[in-house]
Amino acid sequence: MDRFGIKDLDKLRENNQIEAKQAVKGLPNLWDTYSAFANTFGGVIFLGVKEEADGSFTPVKIEDPDKILKDFFNLLNDPKKVSVNLLKEDDVKVIKEGDYTLITIHVPQAERHFKPVYINGNPFRGTYKRNRDGDYLCPEPEVKALIADSLDDNDAKLIAPLSALQEESYVSYRQQFQNSRPGHPFLSLEKEDFLLRIGAAKREKDSIGLTKEGLLFFGREEEIESRFPYYFLDYTYSLSHDLVTKYSDRVYSTSGYWSGNLFDFLSLSLQHIRMNSKDTFAWKEGSAEREDDALLFRAIREGVVNAICNADFAYSQGLIIRHYPDEIVIENPGLLRLPKEEVLEGGHSDPRNAVVQKLLSFLNYGERAGSGFPLMEEALKKYRLPNLTLEEKVSPDRTILTLPLIKKETEENNKIPEEEMGEEEKMLLKMKEAFNTSSFTRKDICKLFGFRESKATLFLRTLKEEGKIRLAPLSKKRNYVLTEEDKK
Repeated sequence: MDRFGIKDLDKLRENNQIEAKQAVKGLPNLWDTYSAFANTFGGVIFLGVKEEADGSFTPVKIEDPDKILKDFFNLLNDPKKVSVNLLKEDDVKVIKEGDYTLITIHVPQAERHFKPVYINGNPFRGTYKRNRDGDYLCPEPEVKALIADSLDDNDAKLIAPLSALQEESYVSYRQQFQNSRPGHPFLSLEKEDFLLRIGAAKREKDSIGLTKEGLLFFGREEEIESRFPYYFLDYTYSLSHDLVTKYSDRVYSTSGYWSGNLFDFLSLSLQHIRMNSKDTFAWKEGSAEREDDALLFRAIREGVVNAICNADFAYSQGLIIRHYPDEIVIENPGLLRLPKEEVLEGGHSDPRNAVVQKLLSFLNYGERAGSGFPLMEEALKKYRLPNLTLEEKVSPDRTILTLPLIKKETEENNKIPEEEMGEEEKMLLKMKEAFNTSSFTRKDICKLFGFRESKATLFLRTLKEEGKIRLAPLSKKRNYVLTEEDKK
């Protein structure tokens, strides 16, 4: 926005990060939008702008911009009006062009410890979020979810007795723990002490019970759902994106065939992803032999682990994995706790379910903190797959990760990046640039690569045997041309 001018207004429309206010007579009521932007993805409020019937923006004359700014900052710093001032000095700008004055207010996305950002002194009557081009008042459960998310030790209290634990899940976890970390001192502990040490249980006075995350991870489905009514886990495999086409494979938490907890869902969903992906992982070019898919599967596993570690079951619709031949879509309830740009960049980590992440790390699930998305992108690049997409939606809050599994059949996609080429491929690329429409001789090759004649002769002979070049037709001298395949 640094070079933004009034002439640029016609390029804008209201959306989930842009709001226009006329402010002709004074400071308008913009505080709902301030709260909404802060609690969602941030945004810019424009003062001195009218939204026309067709959605376009036009400037209007503000009578007293200095008074508007004074009133705005007075209220912004009044805790009775706004719970927190998030703005820095350069977040408010005044742009003057001719008879018009435009005021832009950049509202950043609030860091989670400041949420909910609310107005008029009451979080349950003054907390807003942004959905498309409108602000909505958050219902009480959503406000409570924001408050819970602002705490660092949200898993401090036990919420269920040890009898809520699924015994088979505990036994399976302990066996995997032993396989992953043989000789670990925790393995000598009895069940209660083991659960306490790994963080799944707490002691209160004379009783020991499961914490929230311990219950989600090890509990029985009916015990979990009684405390988290929106809790639901679902994996489906469908041959088509058509909603009419029924899935051909499904694993879901309310089926009654398994525990329904997060630990078993992770194991089962990954097993079914493996089983249903036998025809969709990358294959070696021009061969019936499958390429090693370890990196790609690690990327998919990382996506599932990330969703489990960040799921907020205070929101509806549950944790959903939709698997198709061409992509996997992984949805978890709750927004990201960090700005999306930081998550994709890597090196930043703030999992909502930190104890679940710890429990999985004992089994070597999940990459090093903050490295999950770079690993996914590395895998997609290796297999020359399209980029991943990461979306956030509100009402209800959801984070949606899409990992493609099929190469796009385009000429551009089939090109090998130069940094991945072998030495011969790079030399052929250079020859294509030099001789794509003309023939060449041994002397031309010597000049192009600095070869001696003996080395050029051997090089040309090798290329001819590989079918990369051929003798030029009707050539009296020993001239060569690239084959049609290598001109592409």
